[in-house]
Amino acid sequence: MCYYSNTGNTKLVCTHLVSYLNTISLTLWDMNQDLYPNLEKYDLVGFASPIEFFGLPKFILDWFGDLQKLEKTKLAFLLLTFGNIPGSSILQFRNLVQDKGFQVIAGHTIHMPDNFPISRIKGFTSSASPSKKELSRYHLFCAILKDLVNSLKEGHEILEGSFKLSLINYFFNIPDRYAAKRSMGFKFLDYDLCTSCNICVQKCPYHAIEMKQYPEFIEELCFGCWACYNLCPSHAIYTNKVRDKGFYYEPSESLLEKFQIEKKSQIE
Repeated sequence: MCYYSNTGNTKLVCTHLVSYLNTISLTLWDMNQDLYPNLEKYDLVGFASPIEFFGLPKFILDWFGDLQKLEKTKLAFLLLTFGNIPGSSILQFRNLVQDKGFQVIAGHTIHMPDNFPISRIKGFTSSASPSKKELSRYHLFCAILKDLVNSLKEGHEILEGSFKLSLINYFFNIPDRYAAKRSMGFKFLDYDLCTSCNICVQKCPYHAIEMKQYPEFIEELCFGCWACYNLCPSHAIYTNKVRDKGFYYEPSESLLEKFQIEKKSQIE
């Protein structure tokens, strides 16, 4: 199961799903690394991503752009997390995965706490998400996926999944790839607070930060994911719009409890 996750929400759901699908050997693969997994050797592949500004992150588009198309069709399922409105991201994701030679058999979007600092400052935190109803829908997806996996193991033919959008999501179907970057603004560093810990460099999915004596930001490579801002342990990073507020470090204890996962270390 290949996942992209900055502050941990998407990885948290993936970790739960791996535990739920305990009848198969399902392992997690962090997409934010230089290597690509050998997907040819798997019978089933999962792909998971957060949604940014009603669409897929630029990172996901780039990752699949560099992914080699399969020689033989493989089955795949999709999982998306969102803090505001998902838009038509599930359809975008399906088309992206299908173009690489996969047959998508299932997919789901689940509402999670918003990790976008500007939304959090304005009070749109979605801190209670997922609700009982949303969690129930997610558990139904897990059960359906488990049935599909068992059918696959028994040699049954698995049909392509179908996806429907709610009416409101049809109005948010033109994602702006640069909206997050414009909303973030230019980044700056408080040298008195910075410890040169290198976390911002390691966590940046766009390689938009270089570590010299201190981090240096390469603005033309940045797409406003806020990972550096959210995950800086000393709050040394700020923008011309936001400083020292709205942080989302990792899933809360209450969110972990909803997915029945014990906190052992920071969910990356």
